[in-house]
Amino acid sequence: MSVPNYATNYAENSGSCDFANNIELNLICKSVINSDLVLRWADERVIKGVPYSVWRSSDSNQNVILVSFYASKIVNSNVITVDPDRFQILGKNNNNNVKDFSKVHFTHSDMHCLNFSLRYFNELLHSCRNEPIDLDEVAMDHGILQYTEKKLPRLAASRSNSPIPILSLLVVIAVYLKSI
Repeated sequence: MSVPNYATNYAENSGSCDFANNIELNLICKSVINSDLVLRWADERVIKGVPYSVWRSSDSNQNVILVSFYASKIVNSNVITVDPDRFQILGKNNNNNVKDFSKVHFTHSDMHCLNFSLRYFNELLHSCRNEPIDLDEVAMDHGILQYTEKKLPRLAASRSNSPIPILSLLVVIAVYLKSI
């Protein structure tokens, strides 16, 4: 059985959002991160209970998905688009007959454009829709992770009882002592 070389795919990712240029993304759903997602993906920027929203293109020729974590002004827009040159998100709300996109202002925002296959997007979408995960489904390959928060969650406190940091420290000390 051959193992895919994901390192090659990561190395080829430029971080550019050009794949999302001029594509309208529609709000699909809103949810919160559950413990299954935390355990499977270990995304250190989110913890259980963090709200997230999913937007997706309706054009089947250019399948783009954007997942926004934490409550932000972006959730007031049911249609968004990404300005890849400025790493900005523009939004509008068709329910209020808004015809033009306007910049969504964030107190803080990190946007990560991933131009390679990643099942994380599939699982976030299915979890958000409360659907079972389809392991045979092809991983989405044009995704954007957008984190909106004033500061990172306090993960250190939630992991303080974990033996991993202490074990890592002991390994470093043992290697150092062995070298002297």
